[in-house]
Order: sequence, then structure tokens, then C-alpha cells
Amino acid sequence: MDHPYFPEGSRDKRLLRCPDPPPQPWLVAGHRYLFKESRPVYPDQFWAEIVASRLGRLTGVPVPPAYAAWDSASGDCAALIEWFWGYPGGPPQGFVSGGLFMKALIKDFDYQRGTQHNFSHIQLLCRAFSRARGTSTSSPLLDGDWLLDWARMLTFDALIGNTDRHQENWGFVYTRTEAGAPRAFALSPAFDNGTSLGHERPANQFERFAQAAYRQRYIDKGRHHLRWQLHDAERCGHLELLQKLLQQAPQCRQTMLSVLRFDPPELERAIMPLCDLALAVPLDAGRARFMMSLLAARQQHLLDALRP
Repeated sequence: MDHPYFPEGSRDKRLLRCPDPPPQPWLVAGHRYLFKESRPVYPDQFWAEIVASRLGRLTGVPVPPAYAAWDSASGDCAALIEWFWGYPGGPPQGFVSGGLFMKALIKDFDYQRGTQHNFSHIQLLCRAFSRARGTSTSSPLLDGDWLLDWARMLTFDALIGNTDRHQENWGFVYTRTEAGAPRAFALSPAFDNGTSLGHERPANQFERFAQAAYRQRYIDKGRHHLRWQLHDAERCGHLELLQKLLQQAPQCRQTMLSVLRFDPPELERAIMPLCDLALAVPLDAGRARFMMSLLAARQQHLLDALRP
């Protein structure tokens, strides 16, 4: 490829295409995948993408499949993430990031830092899409219930402690007409989940999290990238954002709770086998259990706060 490395984001990533036949049965022949490495300061960060993908399946949240991978030529380890649109043999599709809409809606939008990134403008955008009609006048341009879709994704972010759902980490997948014009939009899955699950904490700090008070202070400090309104002084806390949404739209409560009603032993069965994979940067069992302990604590914290 002319440009094998993506210039966006803080981590090296390469676009790859799966051969036909695929080397593993769970890969899609001819489809695109992202080989996404960790930031050098956090060499095992890529495991957060893989754990988040498995958690997505347990919670019913759309998350692109992510697999542990390594480059046999360089020895580099990464998450191999399935491209979430444009499947071979499927309808012609495209993707547009939320940042492009924020830039159009908000004067002098700071694209670099996203300081004006806020949920009120996202709602304004989604309402406009849901009122518009596609090429068929019988259906709205935006598929599905966008408010419940957002409630599901924001709850997932709160569960994993994701601080990086910035304006480039969400958007709309759209299908095209034969002439190439967009005819239907849908909110993207929850992609790019690596800045989560305590990835920044080294192993020598794990013991501190056995103290409930220390662990809760860490959870309470978590901030979403979003503000609620444009001129809010600070970004919302993870729980705060969900509570503000519930105040406005109480019908989202059951959707939020459905994300949180997974079985922790089932999560353990999904994650611990990853520790057996022989990679140059393995998933240490201590880190795996640390991630699960954070998930269990956040799950209970959110359930206690969101139950009616």
C-alpha cells in the first residue's frame, strides 16, 4: 500500500487484508483488518482492545471483533481488529466520523483536542437524521433507535472506564445507492476501546486496588471525553453522564441495565484463556485478574446507582 501506516491517533496501526482462504476460520476472507499496536509506554495496552471485544459479546454491545496478533517478521504484537463496514459481498458502505459533524455544527471546533465535544450537539444531530428520509420516503435516514444505541455505548464506556470516546471514535456507517449517494445511516459500533480497563497502571500497583476505598476513588475519577453541553467547564464523569441521560430520557434505564447484567464467571471464562497465548507480549494472569476486578467493581457501582 502507498500509506501502510495510519496518521491518525496515538498508536501505530496498519490496514491489512485477509487472504482467501482465511488462515483462521473466524477471519473473513478478503476483508480488512486493523493491526493496532500499543503505545510504547504501555506495551500490553493492546490487550484492552481484545478484552473489550469479548466483553461486548457478553453485554450485547456491538464491538468489532479483536484478536491477539503478532507480526512474524518484526515480532510486533497488536490487536487485530475487524473493520466494521464494507464486508465482501455486502452492500456498498461508507463511514463518516462524528468529528466532521461536530466541526460543521460548532463554530471554531477544536478538532485536535475536542474540547467542545458534547452530547447535546450529538442529540441535535441524531434528531435531525431521524426526522430526515432516505431514498425511500417510508423510512428515516437514521436506522434504529439512536438514543438507546447511545445509551448502550455510553454504559459500555462507563463499564470499561473508557476515557477516549472522542469525536473520531464514533460515527455513522452508511449504505450507498447504486449512484453512490448515502441512503441509510446507523450509529457505528463501539470501536477503539484501548484507553480503558486500567491499562495505564503497572503491575506493581495492582495490590492497591484490593483496597475498596482506593479502587472506588479510582473509579470515581474516571471521565468520559464528552461534556453534556457545549459550555460546560468539565467533561462528565462516567456515571454522571448516564445519570444526566436518564434525567432526560428515563426510557434508557432498562437498556443501560441490560449492558450490566452479565455473569462475572462467564467473563472469566472468556478472558483467562487469553493468558495461555504465547506472544512476545503476553497477557499476564495478574493483569487479566486486575481487569476483571475493575470490571466487577464498576459493574456493581453502576448497578447500584442506576437501578430504580
